[in-house]
Amino acid sequence: MTIKLTTAAAAIALLFSTGGALGNDKPTDPQIAHIAYTAGVLDVEAAKQAIATSKNKTVVEFAESMLRDHESVNKQALDLVKKLNVTPEDNDTSKSLSQAAEAKRQELAKLKGEEFDKAYIEHEVAYHKQVNGALETLLIPSAQNAELKSLLETGLTEAVPRTSAACRTRRGRIEVSAAMFITRAAIVLLSMGAAAAAAPSQAETIQVSIDRLVYLPAEIEAKVGDEVEWINRDALVHTATVEGGADVLLPANKSGRLVLQEAGSFDYICRYHPNMKGHITVRP
Repeated sequence: MTIKLTTAAAAIALLFSTGGALGNDKPTDPQIAHIAYTAGVLDVEAAKQAIATSKNKTVVEFAESMLRDHESVNKQALDLVKKLNVTPEDNDTSKSLSQAAEAKRQELAKLKGEEFDKAYIEHEVAYHKQVNGALETLLIPSAQNAELKSLLETGLTEAVPRTSAACRTRRGRIEVSAAMFITRAAIVLLSMGAAAAAAPSQAETIQVSIDRLVYLPAEIEAKVGDEVEWINRDALVHTATVEGGADVLLPANKSGRLVLQEAGSFDYICRYHPNMKGHITVRP
């Protein structure tokens, strides 16, 4: 499965690359605290948008888990900065994350139904991959305070119910690794795809023109339930006639329709002009 970088994820990738918004200097603990907290808040807001917008039960449950997990970690972060008497320091990175997240919210607000669901889940995968990468390669190694470092390490996991076979115990909490988050999101995407595949496909109307005693196109493919519309552009009456089967009358400069109810391969002609020949292949 290929996941394109979303706006916010791309911003993170740029900001935490060499020479990004933080320059060559390592971030300070107050800056780290603000970056990590901002990343969590932004995902909480994304989850709330999904809960309010999506009609897909699986997607809503996934968003609710994101809301619960990030609010829990963010509460621990606030408690910690109060305990340490540290004032989180806003910086270019946290500001850029907020701007990118707002752009993403506006982008998602234009989508509905399956388009929204797919875009939201793909954004979550890309966003978490980049945030987790930033935690591992920059924020955690740069943190000087042991408790802050420990909390950031907790941010690499997602809380799950005690009944899950995937969970493990760490510092008294039941957690699942960030890799399992990616798996969980992938399962949501797969379930959405399976649901779409199981849903009955919509019938289509396939048009065939008749011009100068010729069916155009002469051969068409369709599926059971589709409709064929013959548009007669000649000044003569024609038909679309299957031997021993359908017989559609096509008056001059008029059209006629037929719903395909049986799979198979069918030749048809015009009863009045037998040299006119067409063919329909109907899939189940």
